[in-house]
Amino acid sequence: MSTEASFDQRLQEGTAAYQAGDYATALSIFEELGEKNAPNVMFACSQMYYNGQGTDVDKARALWWMERAAEVGGDPEIMFFCGQMYDDGDGVPVDKARALQWYERSARYGYPQAQFFCGVMYNGGEGTAVDKHKAIAWYEQAAQQGHYVAQFNCGIMYENGDSVPVDEERALMWYEKSARQGYAKAQFNCGGMYNNGKGTPVDKARALQWYEAAAKQNFAPAQLQCGVMHLNGWGTPQDNHQALMWLEQAAQQGVPQAMILCGELYYPIDRDRSRMWYKYAAQQTVDEEVQTHASLTLMRYF
Repeated sequence: MSTEASFDQRLQEGTAAYQAGDYATALSIFEELGEKNAPNVMFACSQMYYNGQGTDVDKARALWWMERAAEVGGDPEIMFFCGQMYDDGDGVPVDKARALQWYERSARYGYPQAQFFCGVMYNGGEGTAVDKHKAIAWYEQAAQQGHYVAQFNCGIMYENGDSVPVDEERALMWYEKSARQGYAKAQFNCGGMYNNGKGTPVDKARALQWYEAAAKQNFAPAQLQCGVMHLNGWGTPQDNHQALMWLEQAAQQGVPQAMILCGELYYPIDRDRSRMWYKYAAQQTVDEEVQTHASLTLMRYF
């Protein structure tokens, strides 16, 4: 029997054992085959050690097999997983520098999640010196592949001029790409850009559309902004009922300014509910100015 045929037969035996739930036999066969530098089998061994199938959980051994699989097979996803284990200290001591090495190897193969993590690590100086230029370079590579958080981060860096010249139009472009994928923070930032005329003419109606998209995902700052927009008639007809709907949602998430506005809006129509929101605003400790204002209002009017 040829070596290749023998390998295939043993692989079939190992796979059959695994499917039958005989993990100990499967692992024994996979480790035997893994020694023949078969990356897929090596990765299977790593997963079985990681999950404790046919053996006790042994994450250090899992990583040993995973790194061998990555070295032999050149699979960027497996390289990324190696980076994650060093990054998180998952079964091994945290080693940010080693994590970054694996992330960069994966990123060079075009793996977008690894490109994003490279951006994070260079941006924050994890495992390396802070290097904003490398951070934006990696973020943009991931962003161009549709990574919505990388797109958002590109927007932040271009809006703030963080290692790149301020470019509000480019910032808005990246925010909108991310926002169209449903990322609430990006939707909120799009609202801010249209509301304040950054990178685009002021468009209050468009701003409200983006704020509401984020608010519907329970993003509290957007709920506050929706309330303010409806309260003031910005981009929409003035509507206290709609304003209260959004402001209460924000207030229920602990936004102090929303609590105050709820207290003000309820005062003419429901004193008990008005008092309740002023009391919550007075008891919160996030915003001292709001706390003081609420306390004085309670003493004066209730």
